[in-house]
Amino acid sequence: TSNSGANWVSQNSGITVSTIDDIFFIDQNTGWALTNDYLFQGTIVLRTTNGGASWTNYRLTDTTKVFNVIYFLNPLTGFLTGYTGEIFKTTNAGVNWTECVIDTSFCSFFYLFPKNKISFLNSNTGYACGGQIDIVGMVWKTTDAGLNWLSYCVAPEPLYDIKPINPSKIAAIGGDPDYGVSFVVSYDGGVTWNYREIGIYGTGRSLAYRTVSE
Repeated sequence: TSNSGANWVSQNSGITVSTIDDIFFIDQNTGWALTNDYLFQGTIVLRTTNGGASWTNYRLTDTTKVFNVIYFLNPLTGFLTGYTGEIFKTTNAGVNWTECVIDTSFCSFFYLFPKNKISFLNSNTGYACGGQIDIVGMVWKTTDAGLNWLSYCVAPEPLYDIKPINPSKIAAIGGDPDYGVSFVVSYDGGVTWNYREIGIYGTGRSLAYRTVSE
């Protein structure tokens, strides 16, 4: 869309046998997307530099990992994560990917639970969220540009979206259909978290701020 969602035009990704699992743009022209085919022969990374008019793609060779979350800080530096729980980083626009270290000091049994979203406050500080339904909702934090991540157990159900608002305040949303939408917020940069149930049945999938306070 180019008119605030009033109308939508379909774009051809070149992928015909599977769904697009995630999409991320750093500006109006440059973006990436992920897809996984049903036989799972390796995650396919798509890239566009013309606003989605055309896409190039390549397949990751490691078929033991399922990546369905992608995030880029700039045209060169990006991250992959997803269902199998590992986090990978590139500093050369995806030519090479290196596995990041996930600290097991906290939530030691759960550190490889699925991760559903990555979001960075700045080039060094970032957060991921995820977890496993009926077991735990988790947040992972990095302060060294994604090389190392600390794990935190913060909720009884998975979290699906996370937004760092400023260096102190971070919010995430999740839940499950049985217990309803849940919300966690930190006021100390992700060290401690406050858990709340909103009172709406369903699952919180996305969180967005219109302004800093709204």
